[in-house]
Amino acid sequence: MQIRLLSITLRNFKGCTSEKAYKFDGKDAYIYGDNAAGKTTIYDAFTWLLFDKNSLGVSDFEVKPKGMERPEVEVSAVISVDGKEIELKKQLTEQWTRKRGYDEESFTGHNTAFWVNGIPKKSGEYKAFIDSIVSEDTFKRLTNATFFLSMKKADMRKILLERTGKIKDEDI
Repeated sequence: MQIRLLSITLRNFKGCTSEKAYKFDGKDAYIYGDNAAGKTTIYDAFTWLLFDKNSLGVSDFEVKPKGMERPEVEVSAVISVDGKEIELKKQLTEQWTRKRGYDEESFTGHNTAFWVNGIPKKSGEYKAFIDSIVSEDTFKRLTNATFFLSMKKADMRKILLERTGKIKDEDI
């Protein structure tokens, strides 16, 4: 299966307090810049869109920009899977409610919405769709040079043997 990132758009994601779009057109891309320029933010946005985690694999991280009141966080990407374009979109909004007898609203949680090709999906449907394209472990192995080395030795061995097929002792 061939998966290519064509474009990604971030709106109010981490340090990005507006909308920023990046086009890759499925080609190799080099993202470079000064510290705190937003390089990791792009990778975090993509992994959040796919797996609800940042690029380090942490699910409990702040996606909302600091200092922004009631931000609507949104990440969308267009990917190509075996030549077929797929648009993925994820949006996080804050829920505020006014309790009876109170003048002010209070924060009551978050709402996360998902879309595939413009069609709303439930969380489980979205996760199953992403997993049908690529598992999180496979994605990490392909995009993170240190992930394989951080695995347990038994898991590393299993993967290596799966990739090489059956090898006889005489062949070694």
